[in-house]
Amino acid sequence: MSVYDGSELQARIRRGACLESRFEAAAYLILIGVSSWVLFPLLAAALYSSPNSDDFCQSSFSLYKVIALIEQYYVSVTGRLPALFMIAAPSVLARITSLNLFVVYPLLMVLLSAGFIFSIVASSLLFFRGMGWRIGVLFGLMFSISALGLVPSLREFLYWLPGTACYLTAAIGACLYVAWSTRTALDDAVIGGPALIFWAALCFVTAALNEFTVFFILGVACLSMLFQLLTSGTARVWPFVATAAAAVAGYGIVLLAPGNSQRMGRFADAGDIWTSLSDAAGYVAEIAGSLADRPEVLAFISLVILFGLATARKLPKPFWSIAFALGLIALAATWVFVAFFVGAFATGDRIPNRAVNELLVVFGFTGAIALFILVHVVAGSFAHRIKGVQFFVVLAASACILPMLNAKNYATLRSQWPELAIFWQENIARNHLLSTASADEVVVPRLSVAPSLLTGYELKEGWATDWPNDCVAKYYGKRRVTLAPESHL
Repeated sequence: MSVYDGSELQARIRRGACLESRFEAAAYLILIGVSSWVLFPLLAAALYSSPNSDDFCQSSFSLYKVIALIEQYYVSVTGRLPALFMIAAPSVLARITSLNLFVVYPLLMVLLSAGFIFSIVASSLLFFRGMGWRIGVLFGLMFSISALGLVPSLREFLYWLPGTACYLTAAIGACLYVAWSTRTALDDAVIGGPALIFWAALCFVTAALNEFTVFFILGVACLSMLFQLLTSGTARVWPFVATAAAAVAGYGIVLLAPGNSQRMGRFADAGDIWTSLSDAAGYVAEIAGSLADRPEVLAFISLVILFGLATARKLPKPFWSIAFALGLIALAATWVFVAFFVGAFATGDRIPNRAVNELLVVFGFTGAIALFILVHVVAGSFAHRIKGVQFFVVLAASACILPMLNAKNYATLRSQWPELAIFWQENIARNHLLSTASADEVVVPRLSVAPSLLTGYELKEGWATDWPNDCVAKYYGKRRVTLAPESHL
């Protein structure tokens, strides 16, 4: 009589678990691949972007003139020094590499657009540290799909360097910082010297990109510091002190620029505190109202909640974690109001959509982190049960991205895609005409297509000498550049 020891059954169970694990890994890779494929046309569209308006104002064939232009803008217009260097980068790179500006520019826009997506993925991996790379990469890609579907001006976020340099780059820094700061505070992590130098440098540059991102960095640093003081004592607060100090130093570059007072002097309604507060409240209400009834917003919230369930874990300090999460939401909402106030106080008007792009991305990512923390607190006690069905929860979350594909920005991309190559080719022809014409006064032909995804400010008719004609003429060394009458294409 033989004795059954169960070894064959255990081997079968192990083989079954191994096959199941491989199936899930393959399914995750498929989801990551599909998400990347959704984002690919957005990156491909950047290859058709072309410089226009402000791009020419801060560019020159001469490296010496580029430095002089940056200095002139810093003294008379704005203190956003890193952004000024970035806007001038295409003409500098074209000069160094002997390539056409209209080749360098789209390549740079592709790199910046891809950099945004990679930074969101990196931010997600930072927050989901220790939970597997597949979850972090997938959420990062899906957040990118959501954010790029909701931003009010996709052109100024991905395809126009003056908008990208000031706000997309600031959104990159802010999202990376809030992910690192919250994860560090929640884990009571020890930060080494090289890592602290990196994060301080990031905060320094990010704060110098525009007039309001610094307040978000300072708010996140203070909130994380307060959480550490209340839960772990004073030993681990110094990284937040150091990064906040670096942000203040970077903001000094913006704040101390002589151009700030000169720019405010050009706006008759600037400088009124009470009117600015009232207008800021109205602008925030307007933005909130425009987003409240959009199905894409509900889909995004569902996506975050389901990802929160899929990654649920028990947090050691639930009460303070809830307070931390609610503090993050309050901070992000207050920061949005402050940004609108700063814009209204500086110009007497609403901040442009290129700035609202950053606000929505950073608010959305911060809100997602806060919601993750809340879901983890609620679902942490039965996280072990969710782990067995984690993939199916992630699959349900992935389905929430489908309504986002009908967002206005994706619909615009699909409808205007046939025009993009034509637009780029006609801009190349304009560049050739202006580069080779010997006359001091040049009339350029009209574009046969003007996709809103890529074009913003067109040249003016007649012998106009104001913006943007003046910048284009100066860049090409002409006395005047004007647009042909409407009958001439």
